[in-house]
Amino acid sequence: MLRLKQSETTNLSNNPAYKFLFLPIMLLIRLKHCLLIFSVLLALFSCKKRKEGWTIDALVPMIDSQLDLKNIFDDDLIQVGDNDLLNLVYQNEILDLKLADDFTIPDTTISQINEGPAFNLAWDKANPLISDTNESKFEIPNANLTYALIKSGKIKFKVTSTISEPTTITYNISSAEKDGKTLLVSRNMPAGSPGNPVEITNEVDLSGYLLNLRGKNLNDYNTIFFYFTVTFANPSSPSNLYNYTSADVVTIENSFVGITPEMVKGVFSTTTEKPDESSSEFDAFKQIRSGSFDVQKAKFSFEFENRIGVDLQGSVNRLSAINSKSGASVDLEGDFIFQSLNLSRAKEDYSLYEVPIIPSISRYELNEGNSNITDFISILPNEVQYDMDFVINPLGNISGGNDFLFSDYGIKAKLNMSIPLNIRANNLELIDTVDFDLGSPDEGAELIEGGFVRVHAYNYYPFRAEIQIYTLNKDNIIIDSLMEIGSEISAGIPVDKTVLEAEYSILSAPVSVTKFDVLYQAERAIVKLRFNTEGTEYKDIYARYNTKIKVVGDFKYRLIVE
Repeated sequence: MLRLKQSETTNLSNNPAYKFLFLPIMLLIRLKHCLLIFSVLLALFSCKKRKEGWTIDALVPMIDSQLDLKNIFDDDLIQVGDNDLLNLVYQNEILDLKLADDFTIPDTTISQINEGPAFNLAWDKANPLISDTNESKFEIPNANLTYALIKSGKIKFKVTSTISEPTTITYNISSAEKDGKTLLVSRNMPAGSPGNPVEITNEVDLSGYLLNLRGKNLNDYNTIFFYFTVTFANPSSPSNLYNYTSADVVTIENSFVGITPEMVKGVFSTTTEKPDESSSEFDAFKQIRSGSFDVQKAKFSFEFENRIGVDLQGSVNRLSAINSKSGASVDLEGDFIFQSLNLSRAKEDYSLYEVPIIPSISRYELNEGNSNITDFISILPNEVQYDMDFVINPLGNISGGNDFLFSDYGIKAKLNMSIPLNIRANNLELIDTVDFDLGSPDEGAELIEGGFVRVHAYNYYPFRAEIQIYTLNKDNIIIDSLMEIGSEISAGIPVDKTVLEAEYSILSAPVSVTKFDVLYQAERAIVKLRFNTEGTEYKDIYARYNTKIKVVGDFKYRLIVE
């Protein structure tokens, strides 16, 4: 072939020989190319009944997922340590025992009949016809109360009179005070007669009243006192005197109904209290669907919070972890189990903004060295069962009558734990649900000749993981699985106990032509990893660890030209 330098071709174009020799040759070459292309197109399109084609490989992205062990716990339970190590921190209140029901004021009715004199009297209407002081003692079990602040309840009045002139009934419970004022009720009563007595009823809401239950001379307990007077409504009409006889009778009936104290104070008897409930939810591991993990270390504290103004002697007779799914259970062993625990009384401080209680806290620390707390945790309990009892004032009245109780506050028992995630995984399952879209069957399904699903896995976790991928239809029902049983991705390789680089694995699973009919129905997919530790060594789990799964369809297409 003749090769010319650029300078030569430039000079040649100006040569007359070029125009008459080379130019016709170049035109013939171009015409030949055009005829060849035309012949190819004619061969391809001249016969519509014949199909020709060839097979090509196409890569179709299908799934992109990132799975993180942190996601099997609630966000507020996971804390990142200074060294990036994950810690599971959980606080659980297993008991909230309120004792207000043991110190309630029972429904009580106080009745008093005030009869006229045995002989007739000319009574000066300027003077009260009846003026009396009455005391009544409530039957309150287990306590000698001196004060009660009422949350809810009422007092009902009923007065019946045969006085033949209009009167004014005044009822003064000087031992009930609210906003600096005593409870005072005054009502007008029309004239009555022995044959036709008149009656009035009324009720007063006692909410917010402080009852002084020390009696008239302030030396008693559980006792309320009141003043009751009957005066003439019109002292000078029709005359200043009233013929007061034995037929003039005034009956007073007062009922205390539904009294619920907000606070009581006094002396509480020595009694033993046992919670009605015996179990509590333990939801630290509620998001773990399957499998378990063993922990090497754990810090655990059992805490009593006493918000009652009494000394307590507590006893934890049993504390058990229960996994109701697996049926596993572990009884906690530790120094405080089966021991008499002295729990100090709470204190009052009315300078506090809300509830004037300073609780007493008693805490008992456990770890893997002085208890079986790692076994307790490793069954991943969803319930804690317990058997406890409390003795109130085991030494009797040593407070000088200053025991107190607020109805909304009692005795709490709490479990607090901190677990560094240095674990062994036992079929620990991690799941992610993602979108899946292969397209519609009318977009060329007949051109697919099969292929493979390629899974590219990048695993930081120092656990090998069995992998399965399920496809879901529009109703979120599993319709197929993509991976062969037993497919696994490799564990991350620690260097000085830390995985610095994700371990890469690639897995393949065949996809037949018939399998595509099912895949086209899928709208979502579940990526499931089941982690296991090789050997017995515990592995540290750091915040930066995760496993990325990318699924690509490597499919063969038959390209058709008609």
